[in-house]
Amino acid sequence: MEKQNFAAIVRAMEIYFDGLYQADSKTLANVFHPDAWYVNALEGDYMNRSMLEYYTVVGGRVLPAQTGDERDDQILSIKFGVNRMVFVEAQMTMSGRVYLD
Repeated sequence: MEKQNFAAIVRAMEIYFDGLYQADSKTLANVFHPDAWYVNALEGDYMNRSMLEYYTVVGGRVLPAQTGDERDDQILSIKFGVNRMVFVEAQMTMSGRVYLD
């Protein structure tokens, strides 16, 4: 693993965290592949959305940044796979909830 690749992944995660905190779909689009899917199981509610659907949901949120909501995000691990595959485990506390990605 080159330090340069590691730094690029950390920067992409910073953009991701900023996009979530600002509820900014355009910022998030800079880190997600257009063909990516948002999949989540929350309290028994399974969600499977295209990025366009996900961006619409994000864009409709009350911005945590505007409400003064504390932001606490961190990268828990970065693992490099093969063929440009990277696995990132991250955690963010926002709007009174803890998210694990």
